[in-house]
Amino acid sequence: MKVIWVSPECPYPANTGGRIGIMKRLEYFSKDNEIYFFCVIDNDNEYKYSSILSKYCKKVHFYKRNKGTALFKLIKGPFVCVSRWITTMKDDINVCFEKETIDWVIVDFPQMLGNISKKIFDSNKLILNQHNVEYVTLHNLANSIDNPWRRALYYIEAKRLYQFEQKCYKNLNIKLFTFVSIEDKIFFERKWRRVNTLLVPVGAEIYKYEENRDNRNIISYFGKMSYPANAEAAIWFSNKVFPIIQKEIPESKFYIVGKDPYKELLELSENNSNIVVTGTVDNIEDYYKQTDLIVVPLRHGGG
Repeated sequence: MKVIWVSPECPYPANTGGRIGIMKRLEYFSKDNEIYFFCVIDNDNEYKYSSILSKYCKKVHFYKRNKGTALFKLIKGPFVCVSRWITTMKDDINVCFEKETIDWVIVDFPQMLGNISKKIFDSNKLILNQHNVEYVTLHNLANSIDNPWRRALYYIEAKRLYQFEQKCYKNLNIKLFTFVSIEDKIFFERKWRRVNTLLVPVGAEIYKYEENRDNRNIISYFGKMSYPANAEAAIWFSNKVFPIIQKEIPESKFYIVGKDPYKELLELSENNSNIVVTGTVDNIEDYYKQTDLIVVPLRHGGG
């Protein structure tokens, strides 16, 4: 089959939850399908990943996210959407749809639906993959933010995203909604009835790690540390749980492993030498191998 695939970010390197989900499905789909991949990138450095994605795709198209000009488009929708709506991208997707006799159009995240033309919406070929119920996740993220102004912005974004999603779903012209979690799938079905849904869990590759015999009492938490819910989880564990562990096992260490850590996370390691904040790492497998216990102390989130 011929498939157009639309992504809100470059899935390589697969170092965040969303990227892992997209990349693994892309690898699987590419075995039997011809994929035309369209995605938004955040910076020029990501152009180099086009050659890697070309191993799985017939064609790869990158478009720079327009955060600056998005401020002038806020009347059309929430920032998380309009900053990814790119006229040339929409036009190129439409040309590809007509020229290549496309069988399916897969869109990751509702934020990307602004790049889909009415013709494609009405084609009965549109599939929307939901990594979360997005407006609910934004609302939950607001609860994890201490800064009152920033928290208010997230609440407003969540409300506007809900209104945008309502507008997109009301005509029932999206053929299929896919989800990575059963909880989100059930919630969505109750909210928007008469929709076709399918559960597509994120798979996991099986690795055989060498047994850790060092017994250094290392606890680790892995995630994108610029994501508010992940940062909140790491801070909560560091302040509420790790001191109790340290009291019993003074030599224990807590590793916070993930890209773009918040300033508050860096301050944790400055105040406690047994807390290690790595930032981006070259090989995450090394950190798995050294770890005695992995924790996921999330208090908010989705997916």
